[in-house]
Amino acid sequence: MLTEADLGHMSWLRPYQDCEVSLVGDDDLTKGRSLCLQMLYEFNIMSVSLPDIQKQNLTSEYEYTSEHGFLSFSVPKSPRNRRLKGLNLTFKYTIQGDTWVWFAKIKTNKGVDLIYNPKVFGKPASDEVGVWISYWPIGESLQDKDVVDVAIVVMIGLEIQGCGASLVYTDDEDETKSFEDNDVTMVDANTILEDNNNTSEDSNDHADILGADISRFKLSTGTYYLCCRDYSELMEVGRLTPKWFYNLVGDTIDYTGTFNSVEFKTYYRMLIVLLIVTEIGGWRKTGRPDQPYGSYTELKTVRCIIYGPELEEIYKIAESTKSSLLDATVEAADTDRTTESTSSSLIEKKEYTGSDLSRSSIQLLLIQKTCRFNSKVELSKFLGSLDALPNAYHAILETSSAYQLHEAPEIQILAFTITPDYTARFLKGEFDLVSSKNHKVVEFISTKVNPLFSINKAAFDLFEHLLLELSQIRHQLAYKPLIVTGQSLGGYLAILFTLWLQHEVDMEESKGRRNNKRPICITFGSPLVGDVALQLAIRERPTWKSCFLNVVTKKDPVASLFSSKTSYKPFGTFLFCTESGSNSVFEDPELILAVLDSMGSSNAGNLEMSDYGNNLRETRRKLLYRGVSESGELYLNLFRAGITLQLKEVGVSDNISENLIGRMEKEQKKMMRSNNIYESIRKITDMKISMTYMEFYMKNTRSKGGYYVSFKDAKTREKIISKAAIIRHQRLLNQYWRKFVEEKDLMPQEEGVNLRKRWLYSGNKYRKIVEPLEIAEYYKNGKTNYVDKRPFHYKLLEKWLNEDREMSNTSDRNESKAASLNEDSCFWAQVEEALISLRGLRNGGSSKNAFDLECELEKFEDYLMLAINDYKVSPDIFLEGSSLMKWWNEYKEYRGDSYASEFANFMNNKSYLSYQ
Repeated sequence: MLTEADLGHMSWLRPYQDCEVSLVGDDDLTKGRSLCLQMLYEFNIMSVSLPDIQKQNLTSEYEYTSEHGFLSFSVPKSPRNRRLKGLNLTFKYTIQGDTWVWFAKIKTNKGVDLIYNPKVFGKPASDEVGVWISYWPIGESLQDKDVVDVAIVVMIGLEIQGCGASLVYTDDEDETKSFEDNDVTMVDANTILEDNNNTSEDSNDHADILGADISRFKLSTGTYYLCCRDYSELMEVGRLTPKWFYNLVGDTIDYTGTFNSVEFKTYYRMLIVLLIVTEIGGWRKTGRPDQPYGSYTELKTVRCIIYGPELEEIYKIAESTKSSLLDATVEAADTDRTTESTSSSLIEKKEYTGSDLSRSSIQLLLIQKTCRFNSKVELSKFLGSLDALPNAYHAILETSSAYQLHEAPEIQILAFTITPDYTARFLKGEFDLVSSKNHKVVEFISTKVNPLFSINKAAFDLFEHLLLELSQIRHQLAYKPLIVTGQSLGGYLAILFTLWLQHEVDMEESKGRRNNKRPICITFGSPLVGDVALQLAIRERPTWKSCFLNVVTKKDPVASLFSSKTSYKPFGTFLFCTESGSNSVFEDPELILAVLDSMGSSNAGNLEMSDYGNNLRETRRKLLYRGVSESGELYLNLFRAGITLQLKEVGVSDNISENLIGRMEKEQKKMMRSNNIYESIRKITDMKISMTYMEFYMKNTRSKGGYYVSFKDAKTREKIISKAAIIRHQRLLNQYWRKFVEEKDLMPQEEGVNLRKRWLYSGNKYRKIVEPLEIAEYYKNGKTNYVDKRPFHYKLLEKWLNEDREMSNTSDRNESKAASLNEDSCFWAQVEEALISLRGLRNGGSSKNAFDLECELEKFEDYLMLAINDYKVSPDIFLEGSSLMKWWNEYKEYRGDSYASEFANFMNNKSYLSYQ
């Protein structure tokens, strides 16, 4: 248990020791621990995560607070007989998504510059607020009048609800040794770094700022980057340095020595090389045996970003840090080197070992992530090596009824089969496309853009016949990894049932239940099922479209029945294979149809069903014994060469035109860019950076009447330059959110609800900050009635937020405290219209009569008081020089001193000064 000495000045946490918090960040460190309060000791920083305890404001005693993620203050003179020993830092947050990257940063004007990323922190529930509290023993480095900047820098995954900081003092006479005097053990890394100049001999005065030598963590900028987490996934070899990391720590290259040329600096300033090798001890006491403050865990981390041919040795280091998930797949392939059968499959042996099960679960995940492969050639080899394919096919062979569930402790396979006579009827052309209009059983696939689509009648009939039975087993399929599979027309059932399960998962997630597993559909020789409207409806759902893998052998007559001359269109990933073991992967619909056309012409008159088991065995054998020259082609960067190679693999290259290959080359390049997860992270990070600029602009213009009037009335050179910079960020944010909202609006409403919770807060924060700038420019140009011409994406963001609040019956803010941003992002438009009405009354230049104008002004007063009483406006609207205060001064003069109303009394009594 944590003792009073462990807690130190944070002993007030003792009553909350039984609060349950789920810790994330390091599974090895948290595995097997209780959920009660636990303290993390790392770099002599202590931190703890708690739920947001409503009965006590956890920041109530913090001297400095902010509703944003940053604050700044000057260190006051220490009280008499008191000594400054450190700094408390806390912040409140909500979770957004499943990936989190954030840092705490403390910087002073005297050279202290610390960035800390804790190894673990608390993950609150999706609808709850979490609190992270930390203590930094940096008192010896803080002096009177030092300026301290504190920031919580969130790159992805969290939304900041506020932060606070306070100084911690102790009596001068008290020399009791507290927890901060005990060093966290640091494993000596000199042997690793002996050829590396990461630690400078003239280390600055802050290397022991935390009571332990942290010189090894010093970057060339002078910043200390305190992190024992491996971010190799975010900084992968062959990718640009994440912009957020560059902005966080700056340029980490030491441009001295032999690489001092201008060309080198210019090239590598954009292509940053960062090699940090650390061995760090981090530990927590709760749940561990009592012993001195030592290192319970050790983590070796190699983080590097590689560019340029000169850095092959570093590339080898980076290769060694790649995820062990792929290593498991390679190892699985190695185990088959001595056998030509599929006797190792889970189903065939009926034995399920832990390693097999974890590998199968991993492979299901990897199938969903196939879009991350840069080369479709590489992807085809990878998919051909998966155990999941022979396992699924063998389940089909063992299925003796219309469907059968094959269960294992950690994975399950649902297989569908169709009788041969039904397939014969299909091949004779008995079934054709029919509209979904009269088939309610598949209406869950409809979208706003594609409300109607067509599906082969055989698929409708088969699915409708079995849906009642299948719905009864739906719940037992929801909580374990699931493969849904079928051969030939059995693939129709597998596809529609998978789509239905995907829809059911979306419905569950929209209700806040996130423990359902999404299925993977693997079909063998299934014919195309629907038209272009079906294809587009599925493509609208990112989580749906990546779950379909269609395996097709070259001589399968059923799979190639529908060609490009019909109305059928493919979706998902297609793995084409041959009897010789060659295989290729295509995701582009035009290329898939071209390959099916070529196969169909060679299969004319063939009605023999294909043996996929033999083809899969040959594919795995060919992968294991592939020659060096052939495997070298896996890394071709030329898209055309990659496409041509894949067509040759399945023997159809002679039948595909060069024009089609050229078009596909362009499409593949475009698809690669759009599927790049790092590009998505970069865009999100750019938006966060732009929002940070906006927040700083708001803060820096408070003394000038607020950011709205400063932006609208910018006249001095300084204000014009500042406005120009903000306009650039405004345009970036507008471009991003307009496109984002447009895409989300196309999604089915029920499924969109579950996604909205992840970005709704960010989108409406953007709306509340950026829309006022649009309003300022609108009225500056002499226009009126902004609300009637308001951009559609602002309306949708506000509408979705209100719908979410109604559904959850909760508010996302403290309703007993003034809002930090105006809830109504059109507030300043209301002020501008009130100014226009007032001046129309005074000058007589309005087309409306005086009575109507006075009624409008009285309504505006009511609007203001309602917003004030509900704390829905920011105190900044009352800043001296703001547009509201200008309106009030003119309005007061027009009405006269004797005028009385609720709002007039509020202003005349200066009650607005205490509004907060």
